[in-house]
Amino acid sequence: MPPNRKKILIICGILVVLGFLSVPLYHHVKVLRARHLAREALVLLGNEETLLEAWEKGQAAYNLVPGDYNTVRSLALILSRGDPAQAQPFWEKALLLSDGSPHDRLKLVEVALALKKFPLAEEHLSILKTETPRDPEYLHLQSRLYLGQNKLEKALDTAALMLELDNIPDKAHLYYVQLSQLSRSPEIRKTGVDHLWSLAGRKDELGLSALKNLARFSGRDPETTPSLIQLLAEHPKSRLEEKLLQLELKLTLPGAMAAELIPKAEEELDLKEPAKKVEFARWLNGKRLYEHTLKIVDEQSAMSRKDMFLVWIDAMAVLNQWDEIGHVLERPGIPVEAYLLHLFKMRAFRARDQIARADLEWEKALLASVGEPKKLWFLVNYSTRLNLPHYVRSALERLTAFPSSMRDAFEKLLLLERDLGKTRELLALAQRMEEIYSNDPAIANDIAYLSVLLNEDLENSVQKARNLVENNPNYLAHRVTLALGYLRMGNPSAALQLFDGITLKKLNIPNQWRPLFVAVLRANGLVIQADELQRGTNTESLLPEERALLTPSQ
Repeated sequence: MPPNRKKILIICGILVVLGFLSVPLYHHVKVLRARHLAREALVLLGNEETLLEAWEKGQAAYNLVPGDYNTVRSLALILSRGDPAQAQPFWEKALLLSDGSPHDRLKLVEVALALKKFPLAEEHLSILKTETPRDPEYLHLQSRLYLGQNKLEKALDTAALMLELDNIPDKAHLYYVQLSQLSRSPEIRKTGVDHLWSLAGRKDELGLSALKNLARFSGRDPETTPSLIQLLAEHPKSRLEEKLLQLELKLTLPGAMAAELIPKAEEELDLKEPAKKVEFARWLNGKRLYEHTLKIVDEQSAMSRKDMFLVWIDAMAVLNQWDEIGHVLERPGIPVEAYLLHLFKMRAFRARDQIARADLEWEKALLASVGEPKKLWFLVNYSTRLNLPHYVRSALERLTAFPSSMRDAFEKLLLLERDLGKTRELLALAQRMEEIYSNDPAIANDIAYLSVLLNEDLENSVQKARNLVENNPNYLAHRVTLALGYLRMGNPSAALQLFDGITLKKLNIPNQWRPLFVAVLRANGLVIQADELQRGTNTESLLPEERALLTPSQ
């Protein structure tokens, strides 16, 4: 063989081998890159301000290697924080990839409980019962399932069983106490409070949590207040928060006067550190002691830092000092971000009936919050407190663009439109949600219910309701939709049959469903029962079409 030809054959052989090797090598590099992104995403998940970045990295990791367990699990953890509905399929996939890891199964149960998918939670808890029957997290979730199923006694028994285990998390104790207070039995409620007192003497964080819970417990004997004050003062882990709690308790004692106790507390707390002064001022605002706040934080100190300015302007706003606030906001160097400055200007203009200027400042606040969900949520909450629904809607609409906040934003938009009595807007929102959450039966039911309520697309909506009832026969919401459909189609007896075995005394009917039950009962000649149920209905919170069902003509 000629030497040149031999060299060519060798080179070709090497290239072929390298070609075969490059495929697994490239895949290995992709996996390493994806897992690195997944780890970075989980680090970012620990900070509320970086949740969006965490989602972006987690999604990028998954897109690189969608079949890798680590990337799937990371994205599931991230989605669980903001959108359990989207997290569910990823936990199911992680469970398959891990060959049934109990930790992943527990996470799937958490998501199922958050979505109120109790049959799904029950299915996986039954598996965990055989694998980890005495695991505290399993018992905690089993108790939560019982609670969701309105089986309080079983929930309490399971929580009590959890307390018998060794090395249980602190939350197990506090969860049991919270459950006990839901009981109608005074003995059980007392058992929960006694359990808190049994923890109150401990010198660790659990003991401190017990003291704080006892201090805030509305059913506590007032004669225990001096003991709690002393225990809080003596606890080695007591911080400024606990010192303020002591002050709060002292103010409840007979003959206590804020004008005497607050200056004394100011001396004892040593408020030279700005952070301590801010925390004390926040506490004063929380107790509606705004005049005392302004004695501690004057205008000059308010201009020195953001947190100081916020507590100052809160106190000034409650005291209706809007002219002074308006003048201050026009000064240069206000120590807050642009979106807050425009928000406060909006509030000041509205307080002085300058609505057009207020609307302009609101738009500026939205623009200054572009791409930042946390700021937009602040605008939502602020405008909600001011009862400005058109502002709330505009901020929520922007939040629907972010995967981490999309579901919550849509849910709040639904509540907003219901509060405003806008049925058609509710239907349009539900239809938008169905495009994103196509397999969610709750959304499908909402669309069917609202369509039937509006007397539109009746046959198709009734068929959808039938399918929902067949697939989820224990979901009363689906039966309500189908019953309304039968009523609209002139078949009230079929509507009544959907509730066979359900007595009104045993069923705590949600207010928005009451008109349907009233209409069905009346249409079937059960006038006395219908009138009795209608008397307990709050008509103010109903949609117009729901209110119309309450009239005898319907």
